[in-house]
Amino acid sequence: MTEYIELHCHSNFSLCDGASPPEDLVKRAAEMGMPALALTDHDAVYGVVRFAQAAKQYGVRPLFGAELTLDDNAHLTILVASDTGWRNLCALLSIARHNAPKGQAVLPLSILPDYTEGLIALSGCKQGAIPKALLANDWQKTIDTAQQYRDWFGRDRFFIELQQHRLPEDDRLVYKLVQLAQRLDLPYVATNNVHYAKRDASPLQDVLVCIGKGVTLDNSRAMRRPNSEYFLKSAREMATVFAAYPDAVRNTLHIADLCAFELAYGIQDLPVFPTPNDVNAEAYLTSLCQSALALRLPNAPSRVVSGIRTRPRELEI
Repeated sequence: MTEYIELHCHSNFSLCDGASPPEDLVKRAAEMGMPALALTDHDAVYGVVRFAQAAKQYGVRPLFGAELTLDDNAHLTILVASDTGWRNLCALLSIARHNAPKGQAVLPLSILPDYTEGLIALSGCKQGAIPKALLANDWQKTIDTAQQYRDWFGRDRFFIELQQHRLPEDDRLVYKLVQLAQRLDLPYVATNNVHYAKRDASPLQDVLVCIGKGVTLDNSRAMRRPNSEYFLKSAREMATVFAAYPDAVRNTLHIADLCAFELAYGIQDLPVFPTPNDVNAEAYLTSLCQSALALRLPNAPSRVVSGIRTRPRELEI
């Protein structure tokens, strides 16, 4: 029996792009007998709690990740393999958000190599740097970019991503990507770049894109997806699409096995802030409060002054 796990999936937390809530995606995966599912929203992990809760309800193992937007306008699919990987992904997303206007995210490519531990990278959709170079017939740039990612993530944590949406250029692009993988001794994997749980949600996705772009349906043909193939497909459907490359489907299971991270929420790992001269955090906070109190309330009552020197757990509420 053929098995397949979708590793590139957008929910409606990919704002004005994904059309299905996490719960619908997980439910559909369960209906098709998919043992696990990844959530890779655009530059965000907003939906992971609802995704994890739905996955528990429907008996589907949740895999976590995101699709990063780099400063060369290329996309890169990232999956979390460990606790360290989760921390690194969150750091990358924070940097990307800080580096762009509100509502946008742009990650400087130079930052990426410092945060690859515990992460798995897929080369991305047609907006990925490697497919874009191939479509531009720039073979040397394609090779250089693939080698760069391989060096940053490691040969066993970087996969060439194959997608086939029944578009005229897809067969040739997939063929070239496989040739690249073989030349560089890299593994490759199939994904469907999912944007809705079922095919019939394609019109909704079109409307969302138009809202995001501020255009009408009549004037948005070039901005919308060219067909309705971006739905969550079954193992049988994906095996048929990639019949010539069965390893691409099998490798989805291998990558899922590498993803050992489990989301824990309700437990806070409080940040550790550096303090001058290695003063302990409580004493430093007390000194800051005392200095501020002298400026803001020079004649503070004694109970306020003494309250600053009292441990928070000892204060009466």
